[in-house]
Amino acid sequence: NNLGNLIQRVIKFLNKKYTNKIPYALTISDLKKPPLKNGYKLLKKVETFVNNFEISNALIEIFDFTTTLNKFVDESEPWKTIKSNPEKTEKDLTVLVESFRLLGIILRPFIPNSSRKILNMLNIKENDRDFKFFDSRYKINKGHKINDPEPLFPKYENKDS
Repeated sequence: NNLGNLIQRVIKFLNKKYTNKIPYALTISDLKKPPLKNGYKLLKKVETFVNNFEISNALIEIFDFTTTLNKFVDESEPWKTIKSNPEKTEKDLTVLVESFRLLGIILRPFIPNSSRKILNMLNIKENDRDFKFFDSRYKINKGHKINDPEPLFPKYENKDS
């Protein structure tokens, strides 16, 4: 739920304030700083765990990154900085969306339906969802159009109670 709420919040905000378009062009400097720096290292860490059949550790690594992203959005406060520092807001939101792209790719073997939903929301082409695209060369670009958010993990309602 941590992941679903985070993506929903950011995508809704982007759609409302930036008409479904990525507002910022990530620089080499942006890619070398957390959280993206850590995001691009995630695949190697997860691969090592998976190769050692340590699936739970692989998932812990992925969801630790998600926790980092939640902290990043809480500290960057884009809903506040949009008035005082719109350039920072645009950069922070784009960093988050690129991080979501990485999560969408890396989660494919673990939660394929939710991974597909993430990548669909980000409007990532079907052919660009393989692990070989888990690289900054394929980063999301300024002006890229994203789709409306959809629930990643719809709430389960017990009809018997």
